[in-house]
Amino acid sequence: MRWRNLAYLGALSLCLEIAAGEVAFWIQNALLTPLRGPDFYIYYASSLQLLRSGPGSAYDLALQKQFQDQVTAQWGGAYVLLPQILPPWVTLAFYPLGLLPFRAAYLAWGATILVLVAAAILVLVRAAGLRGRSAVLASAAAAASLPLFVLLVQGQSDAPMLLALAAAGLAWVRRRPAWAGAFAALALVKPQLMVLVPALFLVRRSWPALGAFAGVAAGLALVSLLVFGLRACLDWLSIVAPWAVSGGGGYSVNAQSTYSLRGLLQLLPLPAGVQVVVVAAGLLAVAFVMLRTRADPRLQFALAVASSVALSLYQHAHDLSLMVWEPRFWPAAGWPSSY
Repeated sequence: MRWRNLAYLGALSLCLEIAAGEVAFWIQNALLTPLRGPDFYIYYASSLQLLRSGPGSAYDLALQKQFQDQVTAQWGGAYVLLPQILPPWVTLAFYPLGLLPFRAAYLAWGATILVLVAAAILVLVRAAGLRGRSAVLASAAAAASLPLFVLLVQGQSDAPMLLALAAAGLAWVRRRPAWAGAFAALALVKPQLMVLVPALFLVRRSWPALGAFAGVAAGLALVSLLVFGLRACLDWLSIVAPWAVSGGGGYSVNAQSTYSLRGLLQLLPLPAGVQVVVVAAGLLAVAFVMLRTRADPRLQFALAVASSVALSLYQHAHDLSLMVWEPRFWPAAGWPSSY
């Protein structure tokens, strides 16, 4: 018992120290540096574009470049276009940031990320059925996750998706399929990272979950059409389609697929089309496994999330923040629920 307590305290201390160091680095970066590196400037430029040019022009690449140039002018030098490829309804959520100065907007969005991630971790711990010191250690380990640190420093957009997926998983575990489907639809921030979640609803023949997913997704699509217009929505599709095939859309974005099976395939002399077919075959294989097994609901949802990330057509390091789902395996795998 003494060694177990020492091991627990050591692990907890290490995780908390890492998490505190990561938050401290973010604060220092936000207050004392020119903020030249974070991806956040793309979203900030997009919010300025919405404010000044209206939502109908949100996916006009020429205008995106103009507004990105306005943001990057503070640092000097030349910057290539990094297209805004988030769905229209997600782009709309960044609208208020353009009302703030750049640094204040970065701080506000970072604080939002911290709140969303903290809420997601609390929901995940409940979904995993962890109690006592196990819950504390799991929360600390998740908070110290490197992808979450990258997500925070880059000011990226995965935090709302993480919370929505956590809520969907909790609803799925508690046999509330309609809520699971609704929350899963709200996680369509980056659809390529959750392909197997609606597939889980389908193979498990959970029609309430599938219906709620389709209904909420249709509602988000309708909002996008009403606010942005058909032309802007079609422009968005024309931007994201090349990303699905090439993993980078032909733009100057490095290592977008490095952290998935697609990244391994890119090391081989295979055409992009063949890579897509191999990834699609992997997705079908996992869907077949979900169809043929009757695993614990925690493992069902964790497998859907983890496999969607591992088999995504394109992603970056911060997208791996969704993998904090790993603690959900612990109870089903025989780890003690408490110390």
